[in-house]
Amino acid sequence: MSGIFNLALQAYACAVAGGFVEPASSKESKDEWRVQSDTVALGPSECEMADESSLGIKHCYGAFRAWANSAGVKQIPALKTFSQRVERLRIQKTKTSQGMVFDGIKVAAAEERSG
Repeated sequence: MSGIFNLALQAYACAVAGGFVEPASSKESKDEWRVQSDTVALGPSECEMADESSLGIKHCYGAFRAWANSAGVKQIPALKTFSQRVERLRIQKTKTSQGMVFDGIKVAAAEERSG
């Protein structure tokens, strides 16, 4: 048993000294899990991607909060965290005379939301 333990310790020491290498498949799985577990990415169907459109951050956040409450989400991020997560989804934020907006998002039509 001590031979197997020594081999394990040697392998661990090599990994610590040389650094751990994350396999591409593990990274892909982790990234997919993060998107699927991110309530902001799942988000409300009230908002949809649309070129040449913009939507106020507070309006978008309000729609998200309403959706999250109705979906039973326990931990709803604060406005700032919500905004940062939306930006991580590669949605640009712009300052306008009406306030901050997300570019490329609009409110979906009622018939698109229902189905």
